[in-house]
Amino acid sequence: MVAAFLVFYFDARGLLSVTGGPKRADVIVLLGGDTGGRVVRALELYKAGGAPKILITGYGDWSMNRDYLLRAGVKSNALIIEPRSRTTKENAEFSSELMKARGMNSAILVTSWYHSRRALACFEHFDPGMKFSSFPSYESPGALRNSTSIDFPRVFREYPAIAWYAARYGIFSFESAPTDPSFGEPQ
Repeated sequence: MVAAFLVFYFDARGLLSVTGGPKRADVIVLLGGDTGGRVVRALELYKAGGAPKILITGYGDWSMNRDYLLRAGVKSNALIIEPRSRTTKENAEFSSELMKARGMNSAILVTSWYHSRRALACFEHFDPGMKFSSFPSYESPGALRNSTSIDFPRVFREYPAIAWYAARYGIFSFESAPTDPSFGEPQ
């Protein structure tokens, strides 16, 4: 029991984080649930030329993320809003509908590092024909990027969420093909 706890804690980044994939896509998908590191990461990717559009998804915080991006100089016509989703499953389901309707074939997912594996699995589940990359945030600008600086409560809530999504929706996070973790930052 103690050994499992230590593995889940000290290797959380290795188990939960998925980083990498193509550096360019049709759209950057900014998942809701955070108005700090995720929006900063999406802006970094957008400014680096990762995609011409940002899809902001998530009930409750989408307007704060939109306002941040607009203040940072992103033009309103570069933003797509999906304000209905309340869960990761709905983020993927509703965003996939919008992307398909716009003829998009590739997306860069931006969420928190500990949420990236489940988010990628959900998006691949709802749109298996689309190419996805994952470039998660690390909570806040300048945050340490190692497993000793993890947010203990959020990380440990992710493990049961992965199990719940597998049992309830048939979305298996560890079947998702992880991208190359050494891929690095977009240029």
